[in-house]
Amino acid sequence: MFAVNLAFSLGMGLYGFVMPAYARQLGATPEQFGALLSCAFALGTLAVIPGGAWADRYDRRTLMLIGWAMCLPAPLIFAWAKTWTWLIPGYACFFLSFFCNPAISAYVASIAGSSSSGAVWGTINSSFPLGFIVGPMVGGLLIRAVGIQWVFGCTFVCYLVSFLLLWTMSPQPQSAAGPVRTGERAGYGAGAGAGAGAGSGGPGAGGQPVPLSGGYRALIGVALLFAFFHVLLGVGPTYIALYLQDSLGLELSRVSVFGSAGALGGFLCAPLIGRLRDRRGARLAVFVALGLIAASNAGLLVLSSLVPLFFVLMMRGGENGMMTVGQAEIAARAPREELGRTFAGFHVLTGIGGTIGPYLGGALYGVDPRLPFAAMIVGAAAIGAVAPRLLAPSGVKAAHSGRHHGDVPAGGSAADHG
Repeated sequence: MFAVNLAFSLGMGLYGFVMPAYARQLGATPEQFGALLSCAFALGTLAVIPGGAWADRYDRRTLMLIGWAMCLPAPLIFAWAKTWTWLIPGYACFFLSFFCNPAISAYVASIAGSSSSGAVWGTINSSFPLGFIVGPMVGGLLIRAVGIQWVFGCTFVCYLVSFLLLWTMSPQPQSAAGPVRTGERAGYGAGAGAGAGAGSGGPGAGGQPVPLSGGYRALIGVALLFAFFHVLLGVGPTYIALYLQDSLGLELSRVSVFGSAGALGGFLCAPLIGRLRDRRGARLAVFVALGLIAASNAGLLVLSSLVPLFFVLMMRGGENGMMTVGQAEIAARAPREELGRTFAGFHVLTGIGGTIGPYLGGALYGVDPRLPFAAMIVGAAAIGAVAPRLLAPSGVKAAHSGRHHGDVPAGGSAADHG
């Protein structure tokens, strides 16, 4: 999965950071591009709904292969675009593939160890930023040398390699997870005994299922928290390339290099914050991630020197850390027999956030280019104010063995290929 995501993200990294600027070259205003992204996220959110049921019914690798195949035409459509409206079918193909996101999440949640879920998904999530470290730099060089159309051609090759790598993964029918007792949660019970045995003092020690109190209410609360975070991801990061162009006068090829800054930060932060969540708890991990996000947006607003700005944008790695924590927290509360549908519900909520964010960010940018990033700082503070309560231990009292085991026992999760 790391290799699959790396090849895919390398392709996305070639063009993804400069896409708002490319759309403006094709005649789109920030508001129009924001509306396009919002509609695309809405389409992806609708696609997720049946995808959850399919992930609990059909072979998950097969669903992933279909989703990856649907992405293949998108970069070719982008390359042939004459006006910004040509981008619409490309985004439609790409975001309709989101139906397979619950299958991705359920696939990995079924195999991730309960005691190291944050570390597992931090590592897998780091593959996407790793691709974006190299991708924007190479993309910037290609844009300057041969034009952005060739960049999209290289993206198609990367997507094809990612699709072929999927075939090397084992099939995973829904029955592969094995029999599950009613009420048993992902990462607990007999399957978790080896990872959280009696010696660890963790929940589920001895292989006995440990029920989570609060049930779906706690699950929904955590999902809503991270759905709001996805609103912020649409508000600010979408418009960094435009802001760098407008505030510093950078060319498209030079703007692309700054996409590597956030990617490098994500590559470092995703596994580190995931391990922090496993060892010290979700609340501390979220606090660290939000601090990095607020600092990166504040630095973007006040700095004009390119080198310090690059290092400040590396702090955007907190975004990847937040996503890692969110995925692990959802999996920790999800009924194992309903992993696909649980993650579908989570993706619907985050998809709604992704639908609202770009349009809101575009509207704010039209008023004042600084407003989307100021909104990121305020939003991070708001999440930090409510997160400690929502991420409190879900009624699971670990046996104490003289070691700290964090707020919530770890579960599995997954990364969106989009």
